[in-house]
Amino acid sequence: MTTNPPLTRTIGETERTLQALLQRYLATANISFQQWTVLVYLAGVGQLSRSALVGRLVDGRIATAEETEAVLASMHSRSLIATATRGEDAVVFLSDAGKGAFAPLRERITAITGSLFDDLPAADLAATRRTLETVTRRAGQLLSPNVA
Repeated sequence: MTTNPPLTRTIGETERTLQALLQRYLATANISFQQWTVLVYLAGVGQLSRSALVGRLVDGRIATAEETEAVLASMHSRSLIATATRGEDAVVFLSDAGKGAFAPLRERITAITGSLFDDLPAADLAATRRTLETVTRRAGQLLSPNVA
């Protein structure tokens, strides 16, 4: 009789292995995972209000609000991000140094990701994505403060 390991073990091993691979490349630029996430968000949208950026990191379980503030302060001191005041909330965007740090890392990580996924059948990837999105949504609902 063959017994398969629980799917949660496979998901966990995959996440930890991908995280270790990502962090290996981020370390070459002295960029933390939290900082990388900020760079990705800002590169994708151009700019975000500080509160929206903090919200994304908290909602994505990347960092707590306090940790996010420390990450942003660190990135600002390294000139990776810049801010401008617009209304009551600051707007955060990538500085030229941030763009310069992001571009080569993104290129390398995109190449690595391609080597991991490119030859997998599109239907398998779509099914995996749907399944993981459903599990993530359900787990998020369990984390809701209204669920005991």
